[in-house]
Amino acid sequence: MSVVMIMSFSERLRIARQSQGLTQQQLSELIGVSRSTVAMWETGEHQPDLDTVSKLATILKVSVDFLSGKTEDPTPLEQRLKDQPWYVELRPIPVYNGANAGDRR
Repeated sequence: MSVVMIMSFSERLRIARQSQGLTQQQLSELIGVSRSTVAMWETGEHQPDLDTVSKLATILKVSVDFLSGKTEDPTPLEQRLKDQPWYVELRPIPVYNGANAGDRR
């Protein structure tokens, strides 16, 4: 019988922060909250709103799904999509008006 460990949001947040080499103070400055707010998130006393979770995921380079416990894969969605064989990156194509340098029209 295998035992499955389910990590809480607070545990996932702490692990993601530490994996980026950030202190609670540094993360709090990046996200625009107090250090004690980050500490309360990491102890489970409080939960950030969805917009803040999205910002945390971006700063910590993990997916919102990882922080929320929907997946064990911390890879951000954008990166997972880029890793797919069918992924095609769209780039802007420069458009010129047909005038040559030095033409006077």
